[in-house]
Amino acid sequence: MIADRSVIATGPKGELAHRDSIAHSERFERRLHEVTHGVWCYVGGGLPNITFVEAPDGLIVVDSGESREEAAEALAAVREHTDAPLRAMLWSHFHYVNGTATYTDEAPDLEIWAHVDGPRLLAEMGAEVGPVRSRGVVQQFGILLPDEGPDALPNVGLGPFWKDPNRPRTTHGYVPPNRFVDGPTDTTIAGERVVLTPVPSDSEDTVVIWLPDRAVCINNHLWPALFNVFPLRGEPYRDPLVRLRAFDLMLGYGLDHLVGVHGPPISGAERVRTALTDYRDSIQFLWDQTVRGMNAGLTLGELVEQVQLPDRFRDAYYTTEFYGMVPHHVRQIHGGVRGWFDGDAVNLFPLPPADEARRIIAGLGGRENVLGQARAALADDEVSWAAQLATYLLRVDPDDGDARTVKAGALRLIAQTVTAANVRSWCLTQARELEGELSLDRFRVHHTSARRVLEAAPEVYVHALRVQLAPERADVEIGVQWHFVDADTRASLRLRHGVAVPGSIDDHADVTLALDLATWAAIYAGDTTASEAETDGRLTIDGDRAALGRFFAAFDQPHLAAAFA
Repeated sequence: MIADRSVIATGPKGELAHRDSIAHSERFERRLHEVTHGVWCYVGGGLPNITFVEAPDGLIVVDSGESREEAAEALAAVREHTDAPLRAMLWSHFHYVNGTATYTDEAPDLEIWAHVDGPRLLAEMGAEVGPVRSRGVVQQFGILLPDEGPDALPNVGLGPFWKDPNRPRTTHGYVPPNRFVDGPTDTTIAGERVVLTPVPSDSEDTVVIWLPDRAVCINNHLWPALFNVFPLRGEPYRDPLVRLRAFDLMLGYGLDHLVGVHGPPISGAERVRTALTDYRDSIQFLWDQTVRGMNAGLTLGELVEQVQLPDRFRDAYYTTEFYGMVPHHVRQIHGGVRGWFDGDAVNLFPLPPADEARRIIAGLGGRENVLGQARAALADDEVSWAAQLATYLLRVDPDDGDARTVKAGALRLIAQTVTAANVRSWCLTQARELEGELSLDRFRVHHTSARRVLEAAPEVYVHALRVQLAPERADVEIGVQWHFVDADTRASLRLRHGVAVPGSIDDHADVTLALDLATWAAIYAGDTTASEAETDGRLTIDGDRAALGRFFAAFDQPHLAAAFA
């Protein structure tokens, strides 16, 4: 990649970014859009929109926002237009529901509709992959970037920000749903006919919400940016062909208004039809042409070079790379369809990265020559090559200050010249870590709050210990069973010579822990110890205590080892 400095502009916060990225921020102006009579969409208060429908019997809310404060702001805006009582909330998917308590405070009997899998997906999110997921979110959304200056965010592609920097303290307000959708559902909610159809988008529990009597559809499929087949933070594979079903469904509705979970609403039958058609076709193009290239025998690198979105898709903001980028989506489709191997046998046994780096550095004449070439490449705006050369040096010596400076400079220039918010935030976060301006170390270990444990099924954070096992400390056979007395359920883990095997009941457990879920949550989060819980009667330990100590010492959770020492 050769960076094009001519596209760099300065935004209102002093941020240096692609001029189109800065202009994209206007689409997230904080305001309440009146979509049509009795339908409003609050945009710009957070990453998601919050939509309101004044139904015959009261107000329906679609998504709640990510905090009580975010929800209260949107509710206050719509209250300037209607005093209709709150009757129902619909989840488009499980991502944006932590402001629900703001609405149930006003309406304790609120109907809360969700896909049947939504609560489980929310509760299990990050249980096993917590550190890598949290670190990915921090980098993808630029959470640690400064509020002002060259590295500040213009926007995050789908909204103005992950969390409003002017709202530093937020309150978690999750309330579980009490009405469930497990297939196409044509029903009446608050006197309004509502058709709910599950079709996966960026989550498997996404529901398309159609209001037939208003020719309005609320969806999590058409975003204000090209669909993210691959998010840099990492997610399970999003099959593009499955996502196309939603667009074909919505095209059959004859819509006048399309309201998204992100971005401004689109009104006018022709505009809606054009947007839906172009968006679905951009997704199909990426899948079709990636598979076409695979069939022709192209390697992964050749695929990325060949598959380019046609210029016609860049005419509209919603098919522009304002969030992710086409090359990364091509790689993900290849991985989802075929797996990691691209057919080139040289990739079957690659050299270990550090060994490869030492050989390349030697072949290029040693460290000083490689550093000189890296600096020259950066001076010529050859940012990919500069970053690659610096990376070879850092694989041999992670503390090489000169190489860190060159790589940080290359990443910063990439960030300033791409439209994709994900890439900009990721590159800037990594550049600032290389420069010592921030650290991501706390996102490289498991830190789980008691609230997270309490929201999940009892066994989730027992079985999640599997991926925190240090096998060199686990060459033993020890079985531990948890009896959650409040739910009368059981879960177990058995250390079996380097593997932690989960189960529901272990009849031959060496130790049994009897406790309620709240006590386990407090111990898991480091808020209390086993001895404290035993003293006040919340925990009973039956069995080999020495074995229990060896059991917990085998995991990458020092506070658990200390709690049961």
